[in-house]
Amino acid sequence: MMHGCRVRYWILSIVKGFELLQAAFDKKAPYAVASFGVFYFDGEFVEKDEKRGIQLLREAVSLGYLSAQRLLDERLRLLP
Repeated sequence: MMHGCRVRYWILSIVKGFELLQAAFDKKAPYAVASFGVFYFDGEFVEKDEKRGIQLLREAVSLGYLSAQRLLDERLRLLP
């Protein structure tokens, strides 16, 4: 069982991490764009939007983040 202080610190760490990732996304950092692509496709932290997720993963690939291609391929296989 986690103590209250640890839980609060853990939650604040997640919030701060998300804020930093959002700032990187706003600057079109390829890793952040790919991360948000996964978030949108999977519906984690944001409302699920598979189309937006695919779009962002393709953008991350075009920005030079080649690992995003694997993430894109995995998600395209999940579509009907």
